Amino acid sequence: MKKILATFKIEEEAWQAFKQLASREGTNASQAIIGFIEKSLKDESIDYLDSKGQNISHKSGLQEKVKTLESDINSNQDRIQILEKKLDLVMNQGIEMSIDSSIDNRYATTQESSIEESIDFSIDDGYTTTQESRIDSIDNSIDKSSLSYLLGIPKNTWFICCQMEGQSLSFWDGKIFTDDISKGKRYQTEGATGRGLVVVRRKYPNQDVRPNSLKNIEKILANQDSI
Repeated sequence: MKKILATFKIEEEAWQAFKQLASREGTNASQAIIGFIEKSLKDESIDYLDSKGQNISHKSGLQEKVKTLESDINSNQDRIQILEKKLDLVMNQGIEMSIDSSIDNRYATTQESSIEESIDFSIDDGYTTTQESRIDSIDNSIDKSSLSYLLGIPKNTWFICCQMEGQSLSFWDGKIFTDDISKGKRYQTEGATGRGLVVVRRKYPNQDVRPNSLKNIEKILANQDSI
């Protein structure tokens, strides 16, 4: 096949750089150009040109960057969703622990003080819970007419009570107040009673709602009967 001498114009700096590149690849500029022409003819395509003859290498680079950014964005969105779920879980647990702790300690904050002032957890005989339990167990075995014996629960069981003017003592059953103490909701600790009391006082803000142990309730009912 007859060969011809092909000439073209190119910037000198670009031509020198291309010659150095070809040399590093173990060939020369002429052989590199001839190889490119032969491959393009074999593939019937010039890879780096679009349909208008424009160089698309820069466009391809931008497309790859866009794909990479989209992938990064999707990955970051997944990470954000995971972190949000973890944050919600931590916040919910933290709030619950904070509420339980603040109520069990009878509100160490200003709110605690205001609530504690309205709650009378005093026990007339001054015994501790452990001492009262021991005495209650003895009382139960002797006084078979007491509420403790009749209900089958210790005297240090707590109830949330309400006494409206002109009415008898009523007991919170978890939904409403009832006159039947056997239906009243029972609390085993002062901390649990305090948590329930906060809820009930929100529902009945204008009523005289307060906690009472079964022992105190027996005294209150005894006084009412004597009137």
